[in-house]
Amino acid sequence: MWVDRILLKTLIDMEVTAFLKEVHWRDPITRRSQIDDYIAMSSLLSSWFKGRLVGGALSLAFVLAIALIVDNRVADWVTISLLGSVVALYCISTLVSFIAMLKSRSILLRNGVELTNAFVQKPAFAASIFTELNGEGPISTARLRDIVSNSADQGILWPSGVWVMLDDLDRRNVSML
Repeated sequence: MWVDRILLKTLIDMEVTAFLKEVHWRDPITRRSQIDDYIAMSSLLSSWFKGRLVGGALSLAFVLAIALIVDNRVADWVTISLLGSVVALYCISTLVSFIAMLKSRSILLRNGVELTNAFVQKPAFAASIFTELNGEGPISTARLRDIVSNSADQGILWPSGVWVMLDDLDRRNVSML
């Protein structure tokens, strides 16, 4: 019976380790992992706001630089017309980028629910199974099957060896590990 327990612990540990490697693996081209994308989702609004502040500051600096270069007689007219056109373009670009940001944010939030499930709930289910198997006392095979079945319903894909081991334990009428 202790061999069965060790085999189940090994199979479950291999699956949890493979999952964590997949989540934290960095793409060689983008240098980003799945967890990096999950973290970046929360900073989209703040990065958009910072970008708009920098864009506004650069626009005003451009208008002031033109006003300083142009002769004083025409400076008032040029400054007012440039300032008006820059402000109008800035408002239009802010509106367009805000709409685009909201659209991408809604996509990210929709994906974020899936990512939260993948990064928080699935490892928690897997860890609960592993914790029960690493306990000192015996564990019921029926309880273990229930935990594995519930986590499979939540989306964890267990290796076929886990199911084979559980079926074999049932076939041999082993009630405790």
